[in-house]
Amino acid sequence: MPGLDELREAGEWQAGYCRELGAPTWAAVIEALLPVLDGSDAAAELLRGDDGDVYGTMRWLRFLGAVHRLALDDLACDLAAVLPTAGGRSDPSRAARAVPAFVAAHRDDVAREMAMPVQTNEVARGGALSAAMGWLGGPLRLREVGASAGLNLWLDRCRVVGDDVAWGPADAALRFDGLFTEGRPEVQPFTVVDRAGCDRRPLDVTVPDDRRLLRSFVWPDHVERLARLDAAMAVAGRARVDAADLVAWTRDELADLEAGRTVVFHSIVIMYLDLEAQHAFADVVGDAGERATADTSLAHVSFELGDHDAELVVRRWPERDVHQLATLSPHGGNVRWQVEPRPWARARAWI
Repeated sequence: MPGLDELREAGEWQAGYCRELGAPTWAAVIEALLPVLDGSDAAAELLRGDDGDVYGTMRWLRFLGAVHRLALDDLACDLAAVLPTAGGRSDPSRAARAVPAFVAAHRDDVAREMAMPVQTNEVARGGALSAAMGWLGGPLRLREVGASAGLNLWLDRCRVVGDDVAWGPADAALRFDGLFTEGRPEVQPFTVVDRAGCDRRPLDVTVPDDRRLLRSFVWPDHVERLARLDAAMAVAGRARVDAADLVAWTRDELADLEAGRTVVFHSIVIMYLDLEAQHAFADVVGDAGERATADTSLAHVSFELGDHDAELVVRRWPERDVHQLATLSPHGGNVRWQVEPRPWARARAWI
């Protein structure tokens, strides 16, 4: 069948990734579906029949998110009983058996929900991102691309606590404990002068359907992540998050660098861009950097997947330097902080 090999390959990758990141429920569901993808059951037909690019639109995650949303809507359903985020008890084997029956019973609903794009706003990433802002220090103008609901634009309002270091407001409603497992970040005082972001489809956490979408892409085994998301949504301020193409938006935002440091940042966004968009984005930021001065400086903070873990990397202008600050989990935990310089290059590959 056309595309079946790619669908199976993507599923194997996603299942492995789920297992590695402590999400055995979705890993078991995917692994149970892989051998029957050429069959006639509803789940297989929906996965095969979807016309979105397998990798580019994260087809497996859209499918799982759709299933999760519907289960969270009906906490009395059989599937909810084996999803911890729905108040159930973790049982990956039962979940793997329950999902096909659930999809068969809700086929039209799952198909409709699969049209929704993958949309996450992992607020635990704000701990490492705030450490990066503290490494920069001073007055900062935050510009986040792929901002989703803009929750991480409020990283200065969270409290981050490690073994022998803490920063952020002591009375913060959102508190991150234990994210840093190695190293001690040197966090200088920083002030967010203003903040704005963009997204292809920005969400508004005051809108119930947008909250529903965000919650559904938290994996069912990650109850703590869901609790953090709920807490962040409950106290989120209102920041400007524009519906825009990130390349055009970044070009406009960096057309005139203002006093202080402008910081363009993103977390797990680049993988959703095609190569042309990646290069264009890198060129826009690099061109703006060439215009930076000591009074109107620029930084780019990248929290993106490396060869294995995620990498937190900062590039600065006019200093013209690059530092990897940490390696960490894609969800923001297990931060190993170790500042290491990287060679400077104007090449497009730096993102």
